[in-house]
Amino acid sequence: MAIRVPSGDLYADLGVGAAASPEEISAAFRALARALHPDANPDPATAERFKTVSAAYRVLSDPAERARYDATRRPVSQPSPMRPGPPQPTVPSRVPEVPPQPTVLGWEMTRKRARWVLMAGIVCLVLAVAVAGWVLGDPKPGAGDQTGRTVTLWLVAAKLLVGGILAVWVARHRLRNPLR
Repeated sequence: MAIRVPSGDLYADLGVGAAASPEEISAAFRALARALHPDANPDPATAERFKTVSAAYRVLSDPAERARYDATRRPVSQPSPMRPGPPQPTVPSRVPEVPPQPTVLGWEMTRKRARWVLMAGIVCLVLAVAVAGWVLGDPKPGAGDQTGRTVTLWLVAAKLLVGGILAVWVARHRLRNPLR
């Protein structure tokens, strides 16, 4: 079942202000989820409200989605005065630009992921050296039916070497450029 994104104010749906921290948003969602969850409250209107709150939390808990929502969000309009007066000048609000996160094969390359990729690259390099050492240490490398095995092991070592070098390069590039 797809969660529909409400068209209203997502901050108001969660009962927090636009300057709320991620911890405040998470705490507000947990409190509302306990009260509105369909298992705890079988009322259909409550279930609909739970879907709205869940959709609001899904957008506001993801920093990129929240920045995208904040950039397109219209401020809540104030009630108009009883007597119309001269039009008030509007000051355009400046929305801070969110720098794009670097991606590798479609997923964000966060610093934590970059460290994992670096470790995987190092493991690949160690395995490449181990496989190459195993092939070089074979006393009869081309004897009988061993030629196919030897060629296959050299290909495995080459793939591990290339993959390890690429992984280390990508991870080090990401870790050296934290603002990109």
